[in-house]
Amino acid sequence: MKKILLIFAILFAGIVLMACSSTEETEYSDYTYLSLEMNPAVDLVIDGNGNVYTYRYRNEDAEIVGAGLELVGKNYEEALYLYLNAAINTGYIDITRSDGAVMIQAGGKDEDDNNAFMVQVETKLQTFFQENAIGAVVLKNEEVDEEAKDLVETYEISYGFAKMVLAYLDLHEDADVADVVVMQPSDLVDDLVTESNQYMTQYQNQIQAEVQSIKDELVTALMAQVQAHRQDVENGTATQPDITGVKEMYQTSFQSMHQAYVNRNQVRVQQAKDNISESAPMLLSIDINPGIDFIVDKNGYVLTYMLKNEDAEIVAAGLNMEGLQYQEALRLYLNAAIDTGYIDVERSDNAVMVQNSGLNQELENTFMNQTQTMMQEFFSENAIGAVVMYQHEIDPEIQALVDQYDISYGFAKLVLAYLATDETLVIDDVLLMTPSEIFELLGNEYVAYMARYRNQVEAGAQAIKDEIVEALKLHVQAHRQAVEEGTANQPDITGLKQMYLADYENMHQAYVNRNQIRVQQAKNTISNKTE
Repeated sequence: MKKILLIFAILFAGIVLMACSSTEETEYSDYTYLSLEMNPAVDLVIDGNGNVYTYRYRNEDAEIVGAGLELVGKNYEEALYLYLNAAINTGYIDITRSDGAVMIQAGGKDEDDNNAFMVQVETKLQTFFQENAIGAVVLKNEEVDEEAKDLVETYEISYGFAKMVLAYLDLHEDADVADVVVMQPSDLVDDLVTESNQYMTQYQNQIQAEVQSIKDELVTALMAQVQAHRQDVENGTATQPDITGVKEMYQTSFQSMHQAYVNRNQVRVQQAKDNISESAPMLLSIDINPGIDFIVDKNGYVLTYMLKNEDAEIVAAGLNMEGLQYQEALRLYLNAAIDTGYIDVERSDNAVMVQNSGLNQELENTFMNQTQTMMQEFFSENAIGAVVMYQHEIDPEIQALVDQYDISYGFAKLVLAYLATDETLVIDDVLLMTPSEIFELLGNEYVAYMARYRNQVEAGAQAIKDEIVEALKLHVQAHRQAVEEGTANQPDITGLKQMYLADYENMHQAYVNRNQIRVQQAKNTISNKTE
């Protein structure tokens, strides 16, 4: 997430028009750079026809407001209205207040053109607020932006060009301001367009899914209030609030009024994040061959699950884990894996991999640490020689997604889990989905799978499981009795994790081979009994 730029105004809108009259034409010489900075702040690149070519959100607030919006290809005026309406829906433009402020600034070589454009934008913004009965005044950027003012006074440049320079410096922190202020507008827009294109790819693949959930929560909290206001506007019963003196208040007390606005929004965004965490489902993936994925609700109860291979179908046969608290369900499954020998009580080189996926990385990490601790305690209490590892540590497919798309390990696992349900799915499309959407579709797939499993597979898997359990019964019972009597000690697993990290493929394959032999022996025994 981008840091909130506290230098920008409450509902601050700065419009920067790049002059394209440079003698040296560049690839982007026909494009206009339009910056709408209102905390949330967005930079638009406009083509020669006045349509949005690309854009860049300047802070977390903008990423939340802009989530789900399709601005590319829209006329810049339509794009601005889409963005402003999204700011209303999320409360960044507060319909209950009459102290909103919008700052505008147009810049370029020709001051007359700049001033004319600024008047045009000011008229559009003020008309928008009046038509929607929104209490907001329109200011000039130079009236309150001290950073731009310092550049103007130091380098004798226009306020508009100063805004261009500040946008460039925000993207290139190591750049020398003295070098930037002598650049041509066409050179600046060249770099800004390139950066915007790169940012949009990263935003759509890494950020948008997470902030869409926050946006949805904010919209839900305000939905009735905003709808009522819009109905009043339509009915003509909502009148333009009195904004007399508001402009003067900003000019004299900008920092304090802006900070109060930032504080209000930070509280609301944090509340939305907290609500998401409290209500969020979680994907808990356990891969010990047998592999299983649980979908767990906000209270930690299993909604449904998916058995990832034949081994898992054998281990889980006869278990009913829906509705159980996830740790209870996990213990049932681990005990069944012990009973069937998938976790071998005689060996000290067992390995279990976990990965959690949620709506945000903080929640993922908390849940994963909790799960890892619980599982390691389970193995210690039962004197089982097993190490718990994170799946992303040894799964090259997860790591490849993280490296390529710059997403979290949990979201990469969630994407892979959904892709596994339908081979026709396209990864680029799935990456643009919100975690909430994926969880809903994934849950439907898992429920359908479990219905098929119980109707078509479980009976055969139960027979194999019974045969394996019978063959191991005395052995496992003896181990559990030794644990109960305190004569079975925790095996030494020192260095085991490092061994898996260094030689996972060979160690895992040896484990798979052992289990395949045991399963085949059980199948052969069943076959001989039925002949």
